[in-house]
Order: sequence, then C-alpha cells, then structure tokens
Amino acid sequence: MGKFKTIAIFAAGYVFGARAGQKRYEQIKNWVQGMLGKPAVRGQVDKAGDQAGRLVREAKEHLTGSNYNDKNSTHQGSAGSGPHRGANGSGQTLGSSKDPTHG
Repeated sequence: MGKFKTIAIFAAGYVFGARAGQKRYEQIKNWVQGMLGKPAVRGQVDKAGDQAGRLVREAKEHLTGSNYNDKNSTHQGSAGSGPHRGANGSGQTLGSSKDPTHG
C-alpha cells in the first residue's frame, strides 16, 4: 500500500506542477509578445539582429579569408584555401586523408 500511495502522490504533484508550469509559461509568453509589440523594443531587437548578422559575416570572412556577399550568397575562395594551417602546422585540415604521423 505504501508504494501505491507514493506513486499516487508523485503523479498528483506532477499533474499540478505541469499545470502551474503551463500557466507560468503562458504568462511569460504573453509578456514577451507584449514587449515585442512596442516600437522602441522592436527597434532595439532589430538593431541587435543587424549587429549580430554583421558580426557573423565578419567572423566568416576572418576565418575563411573570403568575402561573403549578402546579395547573391556566394563567396570567393574555397574551403581549405587561404593562409590557415592545420592544428599541427602541417597545412592539413580536418578530414584530410593523409595521416601526418605516418607519412
């Protein structure tokens, strides 16, 4: 009888907790949607998104040595080209078929 009672209490707690969690989730979701509806907040969100996009493009250019063009989604250069070297300085990149320790 003790095991059944424990399981029943756990189940009831789970159900009530899930309902309370859903209610709180809805409150938070509604608050966020209300905030995003405000022009000042929307402007800052858009500004942050633009900044993040610019930083991602700059990071890609820095890491690949390529220039990404937003208008046609093409870039110059190819994967593995440029001044970058492998972790061991051999010029090999991940996925290279040569094993630097055997040849």
